[in-house]
Amino acid sequence: MPDSVIHRTQKSKYELVNVASREARRLNEFYRRNMVTPQKRVTIEAMERVQRSQVKYKFAPEEEAPI
Repeated sequence: MPDSVIHRTQKSKYELVNVASREARRLNEFYRRNMVTPQKRVTIEAMERVQRSQVKYKFAPEEEAPI
């Protein structure tokens, strides 16, 4: 696999994990507040929700590095 392909997919994997981890935190807090036992692991549920586009997210613009 060419390096350019690995680099592109690596960024999307990083973004997926980043968004899913925040969603897992949100789900965990929801279950705790409502005293509900999740049907499956919160991390698995979060990853599935992100992959099915059920989580809305937006990345802040990257800051420029100082010269």
